[in-house]
Amino acid sequence: MAAPYQGGPSGGAGEINRVQEVQLQVEEVQGVMRENVSQMLSNYEKAEVLEDKAASLTEESKKFYKRSNQVKKNMCMKNAKMNALIAFIVVVILLVIIVPVVVHATSTAAAAESAKEAAGDANATESTGG
Repeated sequence: MAAPYQGGPSGGAGEINRVQEVQLQVEEVQGVMRENVSQMLSNYEKAEVLEDKAASLTEESKKFYKRSNQVKKNMCMKNAKMNALIAFIVVVILLVIIVPVVVHATSTAAAAESAKEAAGDANATESTGG
């Protein structure tokens, strides 16, 4: 600790050294505080930049979400159209296969029936005529 002020000419020089010491300490503290304030401002600027980037990313993510939903709806619509087209083609192919078979079976059955009738008419004419 510093010696208390004794007065007189020799005590004045000691007090001046003490004042200079305190002044140096104050200047050191001021320098440290200036560095701290400078660092704080730098960090504040960096935080603002990060905040801007975060806001931008949030906006972009909302746009991406909206666009992805639009693409999803479009793809579902295209898929539904493709499924309807495939179903239509399958129905047409089945009709192309089934209709001739049914027509052929019907005509064959009709021909067989007319043949039976003709045979029955011939038998009936023979039994009445002979």
